[in-house]
Amino acid sequence: MGHPLTFSAGSMGCDYPDLIRALLERGETAPSRGGAIVNVCDFELVLHDPARALVGRKRMSDWLALEEATQVLAGEYSRERLAAVSPPAAVKSHPNTAYGPRVWPQLFEVEDELKLHPDSRRAVVYVGRPDDLARTEYNGGEVPCTAYWQFFVRGDALDMIVHMRSNDAVHGLSYDVPMFTAVQRALATSLELEPGLYRHHAGSFHIYEEHWSMLDDGEIWTREDDRFPIDPLLAWDMYGTREAARDRMSDPDSAKRWPEPSTG
Repeated sequence: MGHPLTFSAGSMGCDYPDLIRALLERGETAPSRGGAIVNVCDFELVLHDPARALVGRKRMSDWLALEEATQVLAGEYSRERLAAVSPPAAVKSHPNTAYGPRVWPQLFEVEDELKLHPDSRRAVVYVGRPDDLARTEYNGGEVPCTAYWQFFVRGDALDMIVHMRSNDAVHGLSYDVPMFTAVQRALATSLELEPGLYRHHAGSFHIYEEHWSMLDDGEIWTREDDRFPIDPLLAWDMYGTREAARDRMSDPDSAKRWPEPSTG
């Protein structure tokens, strides 16, 4: 099953190649429904700067990362907007497993909990549901990869912990980290805190055979411009962030345009 792997990253852009290298070295080959994988069980990524969340690799779509984050912050799902930036991602998506509708209004409850009780250990957002496995026939054959998010106030910063049942190191992690840290940054802004550590756990962390040679082939690289520029969407509270994200989704021309500061 592969040895456990803990990886500390200053930023995703700078450290992603070393993470893939560590996975290939520490993991073991195993079969899966999607083909052969190199896999480790019990993976933890500690990201020290959650804003620097974009990776450098072949076919990485920053626009897809932005769209997925926007839909989660808006609490909505739009296959049409996903198709505008990545038709393959749109085909794989399903309204029943989309994260946006699942996490609202939980994020409002977490915001209120941490405002009232900054030392709370109850600030949890449940992405997975108890009946997901039984309902795969209604969910396009899929089960959400994410189980839950948890938030902790530590001093003047907000830490986030994510737990996933399974995580693909290429097509999964590349988009999960920007999306989840966008939520961390939004909640931190609403609480007047700085984003703290981002901790990403996966029961199975793996890379598919078709991607084993990407590092040697120069298809994964160090990226300096790895900051995820979503700041204009982050408002004074989570309601304001949701409205900013919804306003963006209402503009059909915004899918391939970075958010801009409000002039109002």
